[in-house]
Amino acid sequence: MDFRIKIFIYVCLLLFFFMFIVCTRHPIILESVYAKPDVDFNNYKRLAIVEFAPNTIVKKERTITHIFEDEFQKQGFDIVRADEVHSVLKNFGFSREDLLNPEILNDVSEKLHVKAVIRGEVKEFEVKKKDEYVPIAVPNGIIDVGGKIYICDISLMVEIRDSQEGKTIWTCSMSCSKKKGKPERLIRNMIRDSLSTIPQK
Repeated sequence: MDFRIKIFIYVCLLLFFFMFIVCTRHPIILESVYAKPDVDFNNYKRLAIVEFAPNTIVKKERTITHIFEDEFQKQGFDIVRADEVHSVLKNFGFSREDLLNPEILNDVSEKLHVKAVIRGEVKEFEVKKKDEYVPIAVPNGIIDVGGKIYICDISLMVEIRDSQEGKTIWTCSMSCSKKKGKPERLIRNMIRDSLSTIPQK
């Protein structure tokens, strides 16, 4: 194959994958964003995360809960991971749903030394794979450039609940529909966008 043709094909591939990466970031829709007025979120830097329901596996053994743990930590939060929370709940004889009871939430939070917990729900998680190719004209004819892509419909809800009062101090719903991109990357972008709505002083 002519050297110039090879360079042309490589450039086309780079352009294709650049467009693919860009399209994974938008649009992400944030809805029902609420932050309790007059709350200093700097006082809530140590948080416990409760396993999401359902705790969908995104990639191999990595679940949505794991991804939320990672992204909250990257934003500077000291996170007590869901495994430790589950262990404490089990020792108390409680379940995830019992944390909706303010007294139980307070008892568990004191044991974990946190002022609030993160809870979440996976409302929708549908991923389809398909092959997508773009015809590219070259001097000797036409070639197809592309490969396997993911089409994602994802909808998540997350909240931070104060341990003492048992009330929600921040919540956000996020979604993307018929979006091209790897599920984990999309979810990470969704979480980062949602975390940007937490008031900073």
